Amino acid sequence: NVPLIEDLLIRISTMFRLSKGITHVYSSPQEEREGKGEVLCCFDRHIEGVEILSIRAVTSVMSSAQMKIYMSPDEVPLSPEELAKVELVVRTTLSFITRNRLKDIVYDLAYYDEFGYPNLRFWNKSMVEILHTPAFGSKVFFRYNLRHFALVHKEYGSPVGDRVMKTHFKGLEKRVGDGGFLGRLGGDNYIGFCDKAQMYEI
Repeated sequence: NVPLIEDLLIRISTMFRLSKGITHVYSSPQEEREGKGEVLCCFDRHIEGVEILSIRAVTSVMSSAQMKIYMSPDEVPLSPEELAKVELVVRTTLSFITRNRLKDIVYDLAYYDEFGYPNLRFWNKSMVEILHTPAFGSKVFFRYNLRHFALVHKEYGSPVGDRVMKTHFKGLEKRVGDGGFLGRLGGDNYIGFCDKAQMYEI
C-alpha cells in the first residue's frame, strides 16, 4: 500500500532527523545518462539540508533507481548505528520501487514497440479479452497503412515524419474510443477495432 509506505517513510525521517528523500528512477542506461528519468519525492519536511547518503540499485533489465537522503546541518549527525538503520530503510524502499517499476517496464517492453505504439502482442491480448464477450458482435476490425507516407520522410525528414505519424495515431485513437483498440504493426501499418457506430466517424 503506497500511502502507508509514504507515511512510514515520513515517520522514519522524523525519527532520524532527516529533511528529505528523493529517488530518481530510470528505465534504461540511456535515460539515466540523459537525466530523463522519473523523480519521486519519498518524503520532504521542507527543511534545507545537505546530502548524507546516496544509494543506487540496478535491475536485471538495466533499469535503475537512486535514492538520496538529506539532513539539515543544524541537526545532530547520525551515529553509525543510526546511519546503518537509515541505509537499510533506503535499500528496502529502493527494492520496493524498482520491483514495481520493473513490472511497468516489462509490460511496456511486451506490449509496445520501440516508438511507444501498441504492438501486435497487445492486439492479440485485446482480441482474446473481447472475443467471448457480448461486445464482440458490435465491433468492426480493420487494418490499413498510410499510403505514400515514405514521401513525407523523404521530403521533410524522419523527425517531421515521426511527429506527423504520432499526431495521426493520437487523432485516430481518440476516434476509436475507450471501447476500441489501435496498434501499429510496423512502419506505417496499423491494425485495430472499434464499435460499428464509431467506424462511420473514422
